Amino acid sequence: LKRGQVFSEEFSICKRLGYLVFGELSAFGSDINGKKTTSQFFYRPGNRVVTSFTSFNSEISSIESIKALSSCVLLFITFDDLKAVCHVEPCFHEIARKIGGRQLMISAIQIAALKQLDATEQIEALNNDHKIFFNVPFRSQLVSYTGIGRSNLISILKALGI
Repeated sequence: LKRGQVFSEEFSICKRLGYLVFGELSAFGSDINGKKTTSQFFYRPGNRVVTSFTSFNSEISSIESIKALSSCVLLFITFDDLKAVCHVEPCFHEIARKIGGRQLMISAIQIAALKQLDATEQIEALNNDHKIFFNVPFRSQLVSYTGIGRSNLISILKALGI
């Protein structure tokens, strides 16, 4: 994917399950007030599996879009192709289910670990590994993902020299 290209679109059924080789993506959607919120970042080494899990697994409209923050390489399989493989070799259904469950657990652990840190520590931790998140176009996503207010984020960035 090129930077800015969409992997999956909000309000559409997510039809692809991807494996991230390199790059960064974000998942974002609208809350009940119509405000855009970021639910997840996909990056290596942690978040290798990329999809809107509930949409992909249940074939329902997604509540989020997934978009490339940088140039990305993803290997992917479509829902129909995965279903065909599982029909031919039923053990793949169990593998796919475990991959989805494992990835959801990894995401939950990453978010929980981040929330254990104070605001400055959160920013330092993200900046150490994922400097692209701090580019000006992505700062609003960073605000919604961390829950740190925009003015606090700017103050922390200045204090840390980022």
